[in-house]
Amino acid sequence: MHKQIVLTPLWKGIASTMPTEVQAVGRRAALISVSIAPCDRVWSARERLADELVRVCYGSAMRECNRSALACMMRVLVEQAVPGLPGQHVQRNAPPPPLGDGEWYRHWFAVSRRRVGHERHGSA
Repeated sequence: MHKQIVLTPLWKGIASTMPTEVQAVGRRAALISVSIAPCDRVWSARERLADELVRVCYGSAMRECNRSALACMMRVLVEQAVPGLPGQHVQRNAPPPPLGDGEWYRHWFAVSRRRVGHERHGSA
C-alpha cells in the first residue's frame, strides 16, 4: 500500500503567507508539513516527516510499533523529500523559531496516492 503513496515537496514558508496555488493543491491532496529551524538536522526533519506521513495516511490510532514499522517502510519517500546526509542542516538560513504563539517556518508537502495502473509520479 505504501508504494502507492506520492510525497511531493511544495513550498517553504509560514502558513499565513502560503500562495493560493499551493493552497489549491490542498484541495486535491493532503498537505503535511514539518517545522524547520536553522539548527534542524536532516535526520530530525526526516523522522518528523515520516511520523506525519504515517499519521495522514494510516491514522493516529495505532500502536507505536506499527507506526514505527510503517515509517521505516516509507524511508525512501522521506529521504527523497528531505535530501542530504543525516547530520547536515536542513536549511541553515531558515528563520529562527517564533516567540510565543508565532507561526513556525515549515516545509510543506502534498501527499497523494497513485492510481492503480499509473506509473507516473504525482498523478493521483
